[in-house]
Amino acid sequence: MSQLSDYHRERVRAVLQSSPLVPVIAIQDLDDAVPLCQALVDGGINVLEITLRTEHGLKAIEEVRKAIPDAWVGAGTVTSIAQYRQVEAAGAQFVITPGVTEAILEFGLTSEAPLLPGIAT
Repeated sequence: MSQLSDYHRERVRAVLQSSPLVPVIAIQDLDDAVPLCQALVDGGINVLEITLRTEHGLKAIEEVRKAIPDAWVGAGTVTSIAQYRQVEAAGAQFVITPGVTEAILEFGLTSEAPLLPGIAT
């Protein structure tokens, strides 16, 4: 198994140090994505995990990244390498998984968006 690169280590550290907490956001209505995330950022929460639990997750990541460039926007509930690729293409700056497989872990170690693997989160 590969080691975490200095680049990924610093990216993960930057994400985790940027906010006192990371809200888990499931967007039910795409029109709510930017206003909700902007309200969180205005309140001092600038790390946002937008999950893939709804059909709007990918588009919400893309829209929030464009509208709120100073926020750290990540993807949650990523369960496959195909989803990992999709969220990176949408602009996710980090990826959170509800568990981890060796394949996703290896892929995450070489991806632009660092992996924050969850264990039954």
